[in-house]
This record gives sequence, structure tokens and C-alpha cells, in this order.
Amino acid sequence: MVMYSVATNTSVGQLFIARVISGFMRATLLGLTTWYRARKIGCPRLPKASFAQRMHALRESFWGLSLIVLIFAPFCFWWPSHWASIRCTSAS
Repeated sequence: MVMYSVATNTSVGQLFIARVISGFMRATLLGLTTWYRARKIGCPRLPKASFAQRMHALRESFWGLSLIVLIFAPFCFWWPSHWASIRCTSAS
């Protein structure tokens, strides 16, 4: 993305935001399509889980969920321009 922005003289931040927005739009449309088709076909639903069952599932999945946070959390604090400057300074 950085190379593309340099070649086309566009902002890396604007390209990043454009990808994020389009990703959210695609995810929303995919979810709505899945929900609509499941209702149309009449897929069976599971009974609602109790609070204790939900807490048990959360405890079992804690490390897997925390791994996602550990991988993606730096992207919330460092924008692509920061990554590009780190990469450029480490290359020299």
C-alpha cells in the first residue's frame, strides 16, 4: 500500500481508511445476506444460552480471543505512516 501511494501520490492514511470502510461494508452485507437466507430457508436456531454457559464459554476461549487483541492492538495505536517511517529508518 505504501508503494502504491508513493507511485500515485496519494495519502497512505486515506488508502488505509478506504480499505477499512470497504471491509466493514462487505462484512455487513455478508452478515445481512446470511441472516436473510437463513430466515428464508428456515434454518433451526439453538436455544438461548444461560449466563453461566456464556461465562464458561468465555473462560474457555480467553486465550484465543486475547491472541486476536495482541495481534491487532498495535494497528489501533500506530497508523500506516508510522509503520512506513519505521520501515524506512530500519532499512538504512
